[in-house]
Amino acid sequence: MTRRRDLRGFEPQRLAEAVEQSPMSRNEIARLADISAPTLSNWSSGKTHPTVDLLARVVRVLGIRITDVVITDPATRLFSDLRVAAGFTQPQLAGAAGMTTPTLQKIERGDVKQLLPRHVKALAKPLGVTDQELIRAWNNTRKRGPGVPA
Repeated sequence: MTRRRDLRGFEPQRLAEAVEQSPMSRNEIARLADISAPTLSNWSSGKTHPTVDLLARVVRVLGIRITDVVITDPATRLFSDLRVAAGFTQPQLAGAAGMTTPTLQKIERGDVKQLLPRHVKALAKPLGVTDQELIRAWNNTRKRGPGVPA
């Protein structure tokens, strides 16, 4: 079961493999990403899950993409999955899209009944997706079953 703060689709084994394949030591990776080595170990072992902003720093250091370690099916991707894949926290994406964080939260939860064209245009570019991909993910979010976190 995914806890509210877990990254949906996070694959600890894939992170562990990327760390092992890196020419840098675990300590170097952690230092360059400004996290502790035990934190990186806990993520790699699945004991804990990273937040999107800290994981974004680690994958940058490793020279990989978040989508290499956070795996979601494009056909069932939720709006929040797009944000995570782009490495944004909600406040960061809201700022990049020129909207308030509460507005983005409502969109991401699927609490708005209609996704406005201005929101699609503002969000698709920083997320690096097409308008259609964004709308599909928002529709998936609106139609998700009970107990599936946004």
